[in-house]
Amino acid sequence: MLAVGERRQRAALLTVVIGQFAVQLATMPISAILPTLADHFGVDFSLISWVPSAYLLALTGFILVAGRLGDLYGHRRVYATGLALYALAGGAGGLAPTATVLIGLRAVQGLGGALMLGNGLAILANAFPGGARGRAVGIAQVAASLGGIVGVAYGLLFLDTLSWHWLFWVLWPLGALGLWCARDLDDARPAGPARPDLAGAVLLFLTLTVGSLSLSHLHGGEASFQADVTYHLTMQTLALVLLGAFVLVERRQAQPLLRFADLHVRDFNALAISNLLMHMTMMASIFTTPFLIERAFGLPKPFTSAMLLALQITWVIMAYVSGWLYDRLRARWLVPVGMTLIAVGLLGMGLLASHGYGALVASALVLGVGTGLYMTANNTLAVSLLPATKRGLASGILETTRQLGHTLGVAIPVALMGPAVSAAASGSAGLGFLQGFQTVSLAMAALCTVGVALSLLPVLGSGPPAERRTSAPAPVAGGER
Repeated sequence: MLAVGERRQRAALLTVVIGQFAVQLATMPISAILPTLADHFGVDFSLISWVPSAYLLALTGFILVAGRLGDLYGHRRVYATGLALYALAGGAGGLAPTATVLIGLRAVQGLGGALMLGNGLAILANAFPGGARGRAVGIAQVAASLGGIVGVAYGLLFLDTLSWHWLFWVLWPLGALGLWCARDLDDARPAGPARPDLAGAVLLFLTLTVGSLSLSHLHGGEASFQADVTYHLTMQTLALVLLGAFVLVERRQAQPLLRFADLHVRDFNALAISNLLMHMTMMASIFTTPFLIERAFGLPKPFTSAMLLALQITWVIMAYVSGWLYDRLRARWLVPVGMTLIAVGLLGMGLLASHGYGALVASALVLGVGTGLYMTANNTLAVSLLPATKRGLASGILETTRQLGHTLGVAIPVALMGPAVSAAASGSAGLGFLQGFQTVSLAMAALCTVGVALSLLPVLGSGPPAERRTSAPAPVAGGER
């Protein structure tokens, strides 16, 4: 018979693992079956591209709000609500009669995903002491990667025999299992405000959503290398106006959604910005690599799939290794070391891409090792730097920077790669893609050096390690450790 503390830890880990696995089934695998969905519904690419876009916009815009709601009203309640919403709307997508209905359900699914991702790290941090927290976060990272791998494998092996519907329907049993596990979670919490800050929540959601839209091109293929400057500047201006309105409203609220004093933690802010840079560089490499392999090298699609699969397997292995090392050694140094390896991998991809596929894969594996080491250690350390009552905020910020990094990781390569591709259009298009890829990789490597400097701040800081202040499980009252 498990003790109460062990039962709650197991419940926390299983609940978050199931949620992370399910969320990844809604990203890369769904994007991979867009041609199949377009054929099924008889619509063009411009409409079916909103299937992933609606989900990601709702997810990105609501994560930070979701994290704060968890701090105020209980992480288990908010997470379980999100899991139920995610599973119900996602599974219903398999019954959608039209593409428009599917897009609407995906937006609702994104809101559910935000409620989960905004509270997942907080649940793990509050359930596990410092000596076991890294492995718990590492296992959650492994589950996320496995979700993407399983989804992609389904698309490659079973899509024709079992149909695309099962990628949606499988969310119903996953959601039911996750809710069953969540019943043993501790829902200790501080009292929420008497009146929720709805104005702040709406303004923050709109700010992040419009900001994400301002960085998206809303169309794909090679045409995405042509950017509409007027559209981007207009949307970015609107995002700044909304941000200003949000700050003004929050400063006048007696019980604001976000207290800006909570953000005055230098080391946490450094890790959050570093997290944005890491996910930006990761997405940039994933976005540009297929163009290099298939357009510049002239290799068939299986070569792209093989490299990306090897990259994900490397992440899976190193994510757990990172958590184990972090717990054993209190190894804050894993964060700058991981970011350094990412920079080295990107530098190798930029300098050695002209030497062919083998050199590209070798450099990408260095990138994969660094990414796996970095993600677990960075998330574990960052969420440990804030007290238990603010870990929803920490989780929300980390997931928001992750999603914004993914958006920037597409927008920036488009801007950098476009000129090279256009300049070579009259000659060798393959040469243009090679030069564009090298430009993007070297630029991302340079950005990673900034991430290295930021991630060194918590390592070199003179204050006591956060784990010493948060090494015991969260008290039943839900207060700070």
